[in-house]
Amino acid sequence: IFYLLLSSSMTLEDVVSGKNTAKKHKRTSELEALIENRLSLPRKIYHAITAPATLALSYLTTGISGLFFSACITLGGIVKRKKLGKRFSGEKAFRDLKAGGLLSPLVYILYKGVNMVNEPLLKTLALNPVAYHIFNGAYLSYTYIRDNYGLKKIISGAGEYIRDSREYLKKEWVKLTRNTLIFLPVNYLNVNKVPTMAGQIAVGSTIDFAYGVITTKKRQGSASYQEKTSA
Repeated sequence: IFYLLLSSSMTLEDVVSGKNTAKKHKRTSELEALIENRLSLPRKIYHAITAPATLALSYLTTGISGLFFSACITLGGIVKRKKLGKRFSGEKAFRDLKAGGLLSPLVYILYKGVNMVNEPLLKTLALNPVAYHIFNGAYLSYTYIRDNYGLKKIISGAGEYIRDSREYLKKEWVKLTRNTLIFLPVNYLNVNKVPTMAGQIAVGSTIDFAYGVITTKKRQGSASYQEKTSA
């Protein structure tokens, strides 16, 4: 009986302690959120100015296909974060939008080169794996450095961050190689059957968006999640 009473008192104490700890964590989280919101206002203004400028540059260099590509990257990021149980972040959406705007000229140049090849099979291989690996290498390096260091720091230590991103790319190369095989039949139909380059970019962007969303594993409770790299 004494053992049961002791066990009950310990359990009650643990419950009370847990409630107090939860209250402390809640107050801390609310304070952190308040500070983050106050500090993020200048960042939101910054993104609100730079994002349209980036998209304007993208449109001038690549046309409507660049805007569509940027939209797919942005929407893909929003949907994937929702699947992972994360709240919508306007700042992250702006960052994805700018990433699409900055990289859309590269996409345009790569498709331009691909369409200079006439033989269907060689044309497909020019897109996948050649152009495919060039773009994904640039995209993964850009987003990795941006998310882990910030682009401003690259100016002072470019060599260090580039070496670090190379190590990251080595780990991701297996996924890139696997994705190359997955997309090869679709790429063949895209570059050989779709008549315009803008249409090819639109089809490719849509496929990448769908693949990225589908292969993002939905988070289960507090379990860790895994996000596969989209094409």
